[in-house]
Amino acid sequence: MLSALQTTGTVIGDALGVAALCAVVRWVVGQLSRASHTTGVATGDPQLAAALDEAVRGHHTRSVAAAVVTTDAPPRFCYIDADADTSFEIGSLSKALTGLLVADRLPALDLAEDTPLSALDPECEGALGTITVQQLATHTSGLPKLPRSPLVFGQSLAFTAFGTNPYAGSTIRGLRRAAARAARRATPGRFDYSNLGAAALGQAIAHADNRTYADSLATHILGPLQMTRTTVNPPRGGVHAGWTRDGRQTWPWRLGGYAPAGGVVSTITDMARLAQSVLGRTAPGQMALQERHRTSEQSGIGLFWMLKTVDGQHIHWHNGETGGYSSYLGVNIDRGRAVVVLASVADSARQQQIADALIRTSQND
Repeated sequence: MLSALQTTGTVIGDALGVAALCAVVRWVVGQLSRASHTTGVATGDPQLAAALDEAVRGHHTRSVAAAVVTTDAPPRFCYIDADADTSFEIGSLSKALTGLLVADRLPALDLAEDTPLSALDPECEGALGTITVQQLATHTSGLPKLPRSPLVFGQSLAFTAFGTNPYAGSTIRGLRRAAARAARRATPGRFDYSNLGAAALGQAIAHADNRTYADSLATHILGPLQMTRTTVNPPRGGVHAGWTRDGRQTWPWRLGGYAPAGGVVSTITDMARLAQSVLGRTAPGQMALQERHRTSEQSGIGLFWMLKTVDGQHIHWHNGETGGYSSYLGVNIDRGRAVVVLASVADSARQQQIADALIRTSQND
C-alpha cells in the first residue's frame, strides 16, 4: 500500500513538474509573441476609432470590435483587426442571454421564480432539486463557482500549461452530477458567483422547454432579436484561437453542458442588436433586468443581469472572459445609451475601460 501511494505521489509530482515547465515555456513564448506583435490601427466611426486607439495604447491587443448604441441614432462601430461579422467568444456575458431566456420562458411554462429546480428537470434530485430558479439566477444558491474535484483541478492545470479547453468533454449529465454533489454542502442566501449554478439553471429551463439550450435560446431570444450570427458551442473552426493578456495563444472553448454560463459566440453586429432591444425595453425576457437581490449599497442583480449605480446613473451590465477572449456590455436605459466591447484577448477589465472611454467620447460629440 505504501509503495502504491509513493508511486502515485511520484506520478503526480512528475505531472505537476511537467505542467509547470510547460507553463513557463508558454509564458516565455507569449512574452516574445506579445513583444513582436504590432497592434492594428482602429477603423470605423472616426471619433470612436480615435478613442479606441488611445485606449489600447500600451496594452496587449489583437482583435477588437466595439459599438456605442443610442435610442436616437444608428449604432456606431469601431474595430481593430476585425469587422462587423468577426466572431468572438463572449464568455460569461452569455449569462445575460440566459437570464432573458429564463424570464421569457417562466410565464410561458406556467412556472415562477420561486419554483424549485426539480419542477423544471426531474433529474435534478435531492438538495439540488430544492434550489429555486431565483436563487440560481441571482447567484445566491450556495453553489460554488465550479465543482471542487480532481478532474476540474486537472483541466485547469492543463489550461495553464498548454492553453487547452478546461471544459472539454463536459456533458449535461456530468453537470447535474457535479451540481448535485455541491448542493449537499450548499447554504443558499449569500451572493456567491457560480458558473455551476448558472449552467444548471440554463440546462433545466431548456429541459422544461423540451429543447436543447442552444435551440431554446435560438428560438426564443436570438431569433426574435435577429441575432443571426450568434451560436452556442460552435463546431471546430467556428471561432479562431484567442490570446491571454500576457501573449499566450489559447484554444477556443466549447463549454458543452456549461454552455448557458459562457458558451455563446457572437458578433458586434448581433450584440448591438441586443443592446438596442434592451434600451427600447422590447427584448424577450426584459424583466430579467429588474433587480431581485441587493449585493452591496451600490450594486444588485436581476436574473443574471448585474446592476450598479455610478454617479447617480443606473447601469445594467455583464462582462465575460474565456481563455482567450473577453467582453463587456453596459446599458443605461434611462439615458438611452449602451456600449459593447468584444476582444480576442482575455482581459475583461480592460474591455470595461475601453467601454468607458468610448462612452465618454460619444457623450462629447
